[in-house]
Amino acid sequence: MHLGHILAPVDQSEPARHAARAAADMAIKFGAELHLLHVVTPQLIYAEWPELVMPPEDLTEEMLEQCRRYLARLEEELTELGAAVTAHCEESAMRPFAAINQFARDLPADLVVVGSHGRTGLRHALLGSTAEKVVRKAPCPVLVIKSKDAGPRLEEPDREA
Repeated sequence: MHLGHILAPVDQSEPARHAARAAADMAIKFGAELHLLHVVTPQLIYAEWPELVMPPEDLTEEMLEQCRRYLARLEEELTELGAAVTAHCEESAMRPFAAINQFARDLPADLVVVGSHGRTGLRHALLGSTAEKVVRKAPCPVLVIKSKDAGPRLEEPDREA
């Protein structure tokens, strides 16, 4: 398997940052270029909260600027580890999973490394899973990095008993 381009979608969450670090490690080991992608979808926010007092254009520009700042910090961090990193802040009318998969096709990506929040049950049903939708529709293999906090927690046995 040749890995020339690894795509790591990030959304400013800790699971995404954790996955980006794992993607950077893989990029270093395989001599691949790491592409960080943050998708800004302001129209989804407008639909959810129409009472926003900020004009849509101002909100979009603020979101894009926040995206650029976040990606610049993450790019610097991963570059210091030795990865060849390119950051992409993309505004899209598509849902994030669709924009990620379209970007992966256009790149073209050899691998997508995506973080998972590890939501299950009702939280998963209500919030959905971008990672799951990326996996189902991606044009290339996808590696899902589970959050350190994901999954059931097993309690330590009481050693005094």
